Amino acid sequence: MQRIILCISTLLLAACVTQPKNTDRQAVLLAQPLTSNSLMREGDVINFQVIEPRDPQSMVVQRFQYSAACSTAQINEVYSFMLMRHIYPGNPGHYAPARALPERYHATLLNNRDFLQACKNLPVADWRKVAEDDTGRWLLVDKNNLQNKDGQVDVWMAYDEPKTRLNLVNSAPFTQTREHYTFDCATRNSTLLARYFLNSDNQVTDGKVDMFPETKVITASEADKSKMVELVCNAPTSIASLPALTRRSKAAVDANAIPDISPNVLKNIEQLHLPKPLKTLTYLDLAGTSSNSKKSWPERTEYFISTDAGTQQLSIDHKSENLVGHRISWRGLLTLSGREQTKVSRNTLVIDNLSFRGDWQQMRVGSQLGYTRQGSINSNLIGSLGEEPVTVDCTVDSESPAKLLNPALSGNAKAISCRDQRKSLKPVPMVHYYYLVDYGFFYHASTDRGDGIAVDLHVQSVK
Repeated sequence: MQRIILCISTLLLAACVTQPKNTDRQAVLLAQPLTSNSLMREGDVINFQVIEPRDPQSMVVQRFQYSAACSTAQINEVYSFMLMRHIYPGNPGHYAPARALPERYHATLLNNRDFLQACKNLPVADWRKVAEDDTGRWLLVDKNNLQNKDGQVDVWMAYDEPKTRLNLVNSAPFTQTREHYTFDCATRNSTLLARYFLNSDNQVTDGKVDMFPETKVITASEADKSKMVELVCNAPTSIASLPALTRRSKAAVDANAIPDISPNVLKNIEQLHLPKPLKTLTYLDLAGTSSNSKKSWPERTEYFISTDAGTQQLSIDHKSENLVGHRISWRGLLTLSGREQTKVSRNTLVIDNLSFRGDWQQMRVGSQLGYTRQGSINSNLIGSLGEEPVTVDCTVDSESPAKLLNPALSGNAKAISCRDQRKSLKPVPMVHYYYLVDYGFFYHASTDRGDGIAVDLHVQSVK
């Protein structure tokens, strides 16, 4: 991860130092052709993207997202996009509101033929409600921006949220997600052209325009897309009779809020029927060393533990020299949802699907346990790190008095070794935990080196 961040930082620096001197960069950008798939109209406002003319000395391409009114001198720079990273005006690390540009740049834009054509030809959206799920999330379709050309349907669909949410990558607030698709009525394939996140004022806060859109088969699990294809291909005239979108009040969200946990994840945890801990753990101080093949260095992390009222899982705040974070955890072993902040990055994790194997209730010595989790890890520096399922196998190695780990601990501690099944040319390191039975809590004790970094920790203090 650190190597990737370093490479990106180097390329970003290279991009910065090769910017042309003595030119009005905004004027140059606003004279460029508008990326066709990026065009989205919201009332009098056109949202669009342009690509900066490439400097021969630069290795990177930068794209800029704008919003501009057709009939008034209003224009905003929303963000730019380079090397998988969104850069917001005045705040490259994570989300910041759009920046209003001087009126002279709107005059520049009025000389851009693509913008004038967009104002003239793009219909104002007419959103209709297609369906509602159990959470109050609405599936929408835009009646006015739908075209069928020989069985290829170009359409905007959207999800309207019951409350304000935060984008996982950069914490941009949004209440609606709009997606621009081409659907093939014959093959039932879909091609995502663009996706935008909008706040409660219908202003774009984040998004992505695919430069090389990929056509994919709609799978059985994609019920909303299947429903949309059926509607726009087989019953497009029925859209006019669907209820029009009505605005609804939506609760605000704290800028540091972590993602919601799927009810199915919590249900699968409940089905383990683990006994309630006899005692409560509120503080844990782990200290020790980390090392690689060349050197070692001290490690220390403090954990402040309570119970999350909404999920009844553990709420853990943790801090070390270079990292602070907050997470909702299943007994200290699995982070169900959380966010971590380093000096240069902000990372968000959430588990969407979780299943268990083995007898986690008894955890007898010698028994085999395991779990499979699927979710997402997102970084404001490098975007999404993938959503592939991860399967972990564990063995209960031994059981001994917990006071051997720290005199303040009561009951027994079970030593457990775990290894995930990811494909690797070299052996995946084993990770070792202790399960404090009286407290119902796992803590990370050590990680074998393998080809990476070894960790060895002990309980320095506990409350």
